[in-house]
Amino acid sequence: GADQPAGSPRPRHPGGRVLFSPALSGASIPLRASLGGQGAALTVSKSLQIDATNLPAGIEVSGGNSVRAFIVNAGVDAALHAVTITQGRRASSGTAHRGSALQALAGARVAFTHGAIHGNNNLASEGSVSIDGGELLLFNASLFTNHAETGGGAVYLAGDSRARIEHSLMAGNTAAAGQTAGLYLGTSPVEAHHSIFADNRSNGLLANVGTADGNISFSTQFTSTGYNLTESNNGALVVNGFV
Repeated sequence: GADQPAGSPRPRHPGGRVLFSPALSGASIPLRASLGGQGAALTVSKSLQIDATNLPAGIEVSGGNSVRAFIVNAGVDAALHAVTITQGRRASSGTAHRGSALQALAGARVAFTHGAIHGNNNLASEGSVSIDGGELLLFNASLFTNHAETGGGAVYLAGDSRARIEHSLMAGNTAAAGQTAGLYLGTSPVEAHHSIFADNRSNGLLANVGTADGNISFSTQFTSTGYNLTESNNGALVVNGFV
């Protein structure tokens, strides 16, 4: 299995484990819309590891620009290792449509390591990855060229969530004007370690990390350790994105 970084938050050890035949290295698993056009997401209803670290090129799950890729049910632990999530899509507004790539429901805990989330599109709601009152661990993860119309182009943290981001990249994600294009924190505490937040843009302006009111406390809410890199508009550090 994949190495896990030290520190919290980290999901409890999930119960089941999905492994893949070496012949599937680099393969893409396409998902299809149901008759209603909203189904076909892979739903994790019990604690589970999806582990493709034995595949040199990992494995890809594609929403085919029609459906979300993953739903993690409330209170469930899910760990995805060496998985790429791409072409997830949501086209309706409301909390049920958060997370075009992955939606974690209340109290779920998600670890995403050694993989990529890119090219997902949420046309009317928040987040490519959405965490609602749960926990997120990103380790050696790349989140790029995703879009969420109403904020959290890469990640949207809602409710009483928390996250730890290590050795990861959020770059080139977008959102509508006035919204956070990279990481939306809300009121959630986040620890970042040796990670890059860059070129995430809202209507052309940098919007890498943001909160509901635009005020981030670097002592209590956003804890930066190691060497993290962000960028600025006109030479000022971008925290909310509009300086």
